[in-house]
Amino acid sequence: MFIDVHHHWIPKEFITNVEKYLRPNEKVVWQKGVANIYRDGFQVCTRNPEHSDIEKQIRDMDESGVDMAVQSIAVWQDWTTMKTAPYINDQMSQLQAKYPKRFICMAHVPPFEEGATEELERAVKELGLRGTCITTHCQGKYPGDDAYRPLYKKAAELDIPIFIHAAPAMVGHEFLTQDKVTGKFVRLFGRAIDHTLAVIRLVGSGILKDFPTLKFINGHIGGMWFVLSDRFLEPAHPLWNTKEDPKQYMKQLYFDTAPSGWKQAHMNCAAATIGADNLVFGTDFPSADMDSMKTNKALIDGLNVSQKDKEKISSGNIMKLFKIKKK
Repeated sequence: MFIDVHHHWIPKEFITNVEKYLRPNEKVVWQKGVANIYRDGFQVCTRNPEHSDIEKQIRDMDESGVDMAVQSIAVWQDWTTMKTAPYINDQMSQLQAKYPKRFICMAHVPPFEEGATEELERAVKELGLRGTCITTHCQGKYPGDDAYRPLYKKAAELDIPIFIHAAPAMVGHEFLTQDKVTGKFVRLFGRAIDHTLAVIRLVGSGILKDFPTLKFINGHIGGMWFVLSDRFLEPAHPLWNTKEDPKQYMKQLYFDTAPSGWKQAHMNCAAATIGADNLVFGTDFPSADMDSMKTNKALIDGLNVSQKDKEKISSGNIMKLFKIKKK
């Protein structure tokens, strides 16, 4: 069984009327029905009609052999406000209710706005949503910032996991926009750095200690964390300025296998450094290429681990996180 934890659906409203939700320093360039959003002159987001075509997603899942998917609105979370959050959550709830055997849906709220925790509680208790989505940073604040604590407290009370998706661009991305070459790496390279920083800030913040039941799912194998984690965690005390070993908190962190483009060697490395108990299947579909589900399934199948561990990665860990009952 394969359950994709990194799967995206966006209400059609945010594609057809995308201009309504842009900030003053943003613009949209339409190209063959696709909305390309630019911020301060560089591209940060692409909104494709396939993001709202749920019937096509189901057909693609069937063709690829993916049984279920956990839905979030991806990078569009960066544009979520308390005006749009109730609408997003209502739409997610309706999607989950219509396809209960195919989709688990997450709640979305702006982390620091007044009323966010109340809306999160409504989304979980009344609408039945099963997790919540944040981005690698919001308003320049990474997930280890104390400003997130009210949201984390509510998530812990509700006993739901938190999915960390990429923000449109990393904080301080300007060094990547100085010329035509590096400017093209704002999304790819910048997001990889951002995911890595999100993990580091979270591990070193004290939040995992203060909320020991809270679970975080990091997209994109945590950027470069899966390669560098041993280097970061080995010199534990001097590096983290703490008497406690940060390795003890790693059990609260999960990492998905999205997007496509990884090689078998990358996945083998992730399985070795992160471990089968904390690695989960993800694809970034349909944001990634259309073969991402098949490609990443093959990478899991190709891991040099036991069949039991493969089952943990492909579905078992996700079922525990989102309380999905076995059929």
